[in-house]
Amino acid sequence: MKKNQKIKKTVAGLSAAVIMLSGAVFTTPQAFSGLFDSFSVTTYAASTVVNQKTFSPNNTYGTGTLRNTGCGIFSFANAVNYLNGNNVVNVPTVASWAHSIGAYNSGNTADGTIRATLYNNIQGRFGSTYKFTVGQQIWGNVSSSTLKNHLKNGGVAAAHVSNHFIALVGYNSSTDKYHVLESYVSSTRSANIPSNDCWVSSSKLRTGKTNVDWFVLLSKKSSVVYFPRYTGTSGSIVTALNAVGADSSYSYRCKIAAKNNISNYTGTANQNTTMVKLLKAGKLIKP
Repeated sequence: MKKNQKIKKTVAGLSAAVIMLSGAVFTTPQAFSGLFDSFSVTTYAASTVVNQKTFSPNNTYGTGTLRNTGCGIFSFANAVNYLNGNNVVNVPTVASWAHSIGAYNSGNTADGTIRATLYNNIQGRFGSTYKFTVGQQIWGNVSSSTLKNHLKNGGVAAAHVSNHFIALVGYNSSTDKYHVLESYVSSTRSANIPSNDCWVSSSKLRTGKTNVDWFVLLSKKSSVVYFPRYTGTSGSIVTALNAVGADSSYSYRCKIAAKNNISNYTGTANQNTTMVKLLKAGKLIKP
């Protein structure tokens, strides 16, 4: 029994240390409450949710605090963190930037998140840092097949309900339930969204204070890098590669071919034509 107790204490200590190792400081309220002007996280079986209620009250933008007006920022953070499998998003950094462009508590207001301004600009500012892309912004509800398919294929979404934003990170078609990450559990919504991390029926997300009326699709940024698109008329792969500033040597073309699933490359006409077609379409992947 003593040995097991020691193991548990060691694991707890390591967990606390790991939580603090990141570009931003992450704290658990139980262990580090009051020590940092940063944000706390609540750990659940499937994900780690940035908990708005335990965020420091000292982070003010305009005339509002992140704790009271930051659900739009937190829903983005929870969605992207889930997408990447780690707590990468620094909430104060995003909030400060969003405030500076009028997307969050614009000017001297406490009006919260201006969704169109935020999502029309956030990929350009943080897409490479936090490894995400912004897709469609849709006025619609959770009956949307676009939303369901996006979630089933590994995407996530930030969604708007009555005066609030949540993150949708999964969909189970057999139960018709959505995986919801909620930064601020409220008595006005708790009957339908009872915890920070829960599965909620689509019927509950189509009613009352939890009726989803808008969502934005977020995807993981692809690590695939393409050659610039070739706009010339030559059918020669050497000429085309030279035109886009790439190495056209045979040895490098062998690497290009392998990366683009062109097997046993020897420089045949058919193989080179395939590469040229991909290059003209902007779809030739760099090795």
